[in-house]
Amino acid sequence: MSRTAKVLLTSVLLSVALQLGVGMAQDPKVGTTTLHNFRRRGEAAQRFDAGRGRSRLPEVDLSLETPAEGVEEEEPLFLEGLAKMLRVHGGVGFQEKYSNNIFLRAGGAIPGRHTPGDFIHMISPSLHLETPSKRMPIKVDYTLDIIRAGQFEHFDTEEHNLSAVTDLKITPRLTLRISDVLQRAGVEPREPDATIVNYYSNESEASLTYNFGERGRVQGGFRHGLARFDLRRFRSSEYDTDTVFVKGYHRILPRVGVIAETSHEWVDNKEFMIDNERDRVGGGLQWDITSRLKGSALLGYEILHLESSPNDHGLYGHAELVYDYSRQLRFGLYADRSLRETTLVAENVSYGRAFDDTQLTLNSIYKITRRISFLSGVFAIIDDYKTPPYGVKRFLISSNQDSRARKDDLFGFSLGLRWQPSRYVSLGATYEHQKNRSNIRRPDFDYEEGVFLLNASLGF
Repeated sequence: MSRTAKVLLTSVLLSVALQLGVGMAQDPKVGTTTLHNFRRRGEAAQRFDAGRGRSRLPEVDLSLETPAEGVEEEEPLFLEGLAKMLRVHGGVGFQEKYSNNIFLRAGGAIPGRHTPGDFIHMISPSLHLETPSKRMPIKVDYTLDIIRAGQFEHFDTEEHNLSAVTDLKITPRLTLRISDVLQRAGVEPREPDATIVNYYSNESEASLTYNFGERGRVQGGFRHGLARFDLRRFRSSEYDTDTVFVKGYHRILPRVGVIAETSHEWVDNKEFMIDNERDRVGGGLQWDITSRLKGSALLGYEILHLESSPNDHGLYGHAELVYDYSRQLRFGLYADRSLRETTLVAENVSYGRAFDDTQLTLNSIYKITRRISFLSGVFAIIDDYKTPPYGVKRFLISSNQDSRARKDDLFGFSLGLRWQPSRYVSLGATYEHQKNRSNIRRPDFDYEEGVFLLNASLGF
């Protein structure tokens, strides 16, 4: 993978690491699949309903790729005057995208338009700064996404992503981690006359990790997150969250370890009565049985304490598996299940206060030559919403609307090629397809989309 691709992925991967405690409870790292990253991209805008506003089709996970054979490992470049105290890397990414159903509507029908499709152009300059200190390394990443559309100028925007992390080694066994992720982005419109709604999100975390050597480690910390929208009608999605957590890893066999976690989260929603608290307790296994097979699996129980509503509860879990079938072919499997809350009950549709979200993704990478790779992936996402409140259900029946609890089934696949002539240059082409079906017949619930992507990245 080129250095530019690494830089562009850093902020996303860091955000996922903050959520899952990567590098602590899942040590050694297995690699997080793209679906999991993608479900959390733009989370501030879609925290309460990940199925709204943005395509969820995952790209094939490039982190499954091993370094291309025959590509020379060049020494990193430094700014001459700062070489001794600061490493500087950068790059720029280019993406040309065509969607045949840009607003994700049933049949793609748009009044007054010949086609629901459009081109999206994106340029993404990025910068990575890193101090070489071993006791207190600091890493800072910044990416600017300049997005421009063809006929639908409502998609024109600039998105800013800034992340920073430092690990202070207090003692050889005790490490303090402080991190922060800032994002200025927008919710994509679902109607031709709508515009992007910009928002600001921030997530900060402080944690202490104590290392018991080869036996394992334990980590405890605190996380704070928030989201703020520019338009008042989106204030119902604004929130503040505070989370305390404890995670642990203990090796029980040479290549097998036990992982455990517990957490308590407070969610304060600003203008809608969906404040809640969530308790989680879970455990599982982490394994590195052979050099070709690595993975982890965790299963737990969670209770969602909803304000002015009965509590909800159920099983949650996630699993990851990476398998090297051969030197040319690698597979990645990811599964996740969790209970999510939703604000859309305010729109008088068939929603309860929460829904069960189940995800499954299978990715593969095949190295045709030393510099050319074939990438593919399939995924399924099933969302089961709870029975709507009595008052909402009565309103739906009285207005001759469907009062059943909503269920969505989203399936998709992706196929692509990538050419990496050198460490700092990467070119790719991908086709993605997704189809969502819901038992509630609404234009924005049932949709199908095909996407063509051309990507290029340059790094230094």
